[in-house]
Amino acid sequence: MKVPVSAGRTHSVHVISRGKDDAGQQLVEFQAVCGKAKPEFESDLLRKGGRLEVGGYAIRRVGQTDYFVLQHRVRLVDVSQNTLTHIIPYLAEQADAVKSEVHPGG
Repeated sequence: MKVPVSAGRTHSVHVISRGKDDAGQQLVEFQAVCGKAKPEFESDLLRKGGRLEVGGYAIRRVGQTDYFVLQHRVRLVDVSQNTLTHIIPYLAEQADAVKSEVHPGG
């Protein structure tokens, strides 16, 4: 889904089914791509990750390319109005800020 972020831009947040947890509950992951992974930004991203309200940074491979992503995984039964109105926009804003740092002007 496209989520409005600062300066009139939008940032995509993907909703991905992640199977079931140990208790048999369906899991979903909200994932926002921050841009192509660059080794020189990995330590900065780890530091930023410690200040996140929710979610965490990871590296995901798409095809032959690694990307920085911000992801938040929850049980489907725990998805609420708060998830839709606060967490998804938060992930989009944070991922967009990282993308601007890692890939300025892109």
